[in-house]
Amino acid sequence: MTGEGAPDLAPLLPRDPTDPVPPLPPQPVIRTLRPDDADFLARYAAACDRVTDAAGIARIAGRWRETIGKPGHLGVVVWLNGRRVGFQDAWIKGETLKLNEIYVEASCRGQGLGKMMLTAIMKQGAARGLKKVRFDTELDNWPMRRLAEAAGFEGDGKLFERKL
Repeated sequence: MTGEGAPDLAPLLPRDPTDPVPPLPPQPVIRTLRPDDADFLARYAAACDRVTDAAGIARIAGRWRETIGKPGHLGVVVWLNGRRVGFQDAWIKGETLKLNEIYVEASCRGQGLGKMMLTAIMKQGAARGLKKVRFDTELDNWPMRRLAEAAGFEGDGKLFERKL
């Protein structure tokens, strides 16, 4: 049967090996923060604090280089299409992982990168024997609140916590 109303059999037929393979969408890569991520982190912090001068941004990068790798500090960075597009960092406080900052570039939001980073940093905390993870946020930070609920956190809209 051909023409109008005919079933599309293409999905059932074997693929012609001479047809070009369509490219796969880019896959994010999440890895532990390293000192060479400091400039990326500094640009984010500088934008938040409205620091625009090169010397100020360099000072912020220097502080990040000192922080990364300190005992009790954990962090991850996400790469997409060969560049850094987000990060998450946290501090160990007793048996608790206290989330500090999470950031995903605006153009990359909505792809689950925040949840991937949150999952990765919680795995780091669990591997160190920590018992719970917590963070606080602004009441109107709806993206973070939605992320928290999707990741199994319980909270009052400002303070969120869950077991690791």
